[in-house]
Amino acid sequence: MQLTNQVKQSALLSELAYLKLEDAYWTIEVDGKIPSYSNIKDIETFLTGVNSEGKPYTTGIDDSRDSEMLALLSNYTIVDFKNIPTTISGLNDMQAMLLRDKEGNTVISFRGTEGLSDAAIDALMLTGVYTNQMSAITWVQELQASGQLTGNVTITGHSLGGALAQYVAYDILTCKDFQTSKSLHVRTKIKQKGARHGTQPKVA
Repeated sequence: MQLTNQVKQSALLSELAYLKLEDAYWTIEVDGKIPSYSNIKDIETFLTGVNSEGKPYTTGIDDSRDSEMLALLSNYTIVDFKNIPTTISGLNDMQAMLLRDKEGNTVISFRGTEGLSDAAIDALMLTGVYTNQMSAITWVQELQASGQLTGNVTITGHSLGGALAQYVAYDILTCKDFQTSKSLHVRTKIKQKGARHGTQPKVA
């Protein structure tokens, strides 16, 4: 039962990586301060509030999951966020976040396929060409070098993010600087019946 709950929680964390922390909401001063993604109240406003035009923010999270995500974040703090968009020079579109729970354990969550550029990346991976793998590995290596990978380390991701999670986990395990006393878990989430939010987790 404990493993089942851990896998379910990892699946929810993989969905959280779709949260659009690159949105302008996070750069505009409100009441004398810039919103912070480490502040659950600011995240709640982003998920459930409206912008200056009276329209809901484009959050990347299904409205029906808002309360579930906020409940999840009562146990975690978003520490860091990385978004590398696709540019004219090449496909990338890597998005991920670093979270830490109240016991000091670390979660790295990779976003899955979103949009046409990611669909192209998925297709290229089938041919053995990887366009955002090194971006993911480089970011996590930077986190590791700065001492951000504390406690037990869980790496998770949905769809394309699941593939990145496994690549990064392999890189960490083969890195001579990684402390072998730490515990590393990789949990990925797969699609089910074509839906982005599948309910069937895959543990790797």
